[in-house]
Amino acid sequence: FFIGVGLGSLMKMLFTYRGEFKKYKVRDLLAKVKVSPIRSVPAILEGRLMGRAVAGYYLGEDMVLQDDTGFIIIDYKGDTLSEILFGAFKVSSLIGRDVVIKGYYRREVIPKVELIELDTGVEKIRPNFRLWWAIGIISSFLLGAIFFLLGWVLM
Repeated sequence: FFIGVGLGSLMKMLFTYRGEFKKYKVRDLLAKVKVSPIRSVPAILEGRLMGRAVAGYYLGEDMVLQDDTGFIIIDYKGDTLSEILFGAFKVSSLIGRDVVIKGYYRREVIPKVELIELDTGVEKIRPNFRLWWAIGIISSFLLGAIFFLLGWVLM
């Protein structure tokens, strides 16, 4: 069971986070049709952070990026604690700054870019979501291997 979960998660991760990053404008990303939560477009965007995605929510970690062609939400994906801390203590200092965003464009209920790296010119910010996902995959494989070696079978 655990090996299967680990294998499935690994396959999803390898399929979801693939491709070569290219520069896009917001309008060009929004025009792409074959995009989903799983099938994403690796993109680099340049623009200005205009505010939080949920206006007035002090702990909101997601931001809105504007370039000369439109607006898009930048999704900071991390563990719950890092999202709260980033929203509470970091987002305010980023609003109004020109940034370069590297991330995966996904089309869900609302089109957004899942943040991989945010470059302000002074600092680079990288969420830890993929690291924790990889740790979970490795843990699942190890747990499955331990159960297999001990002869325990979960059905």
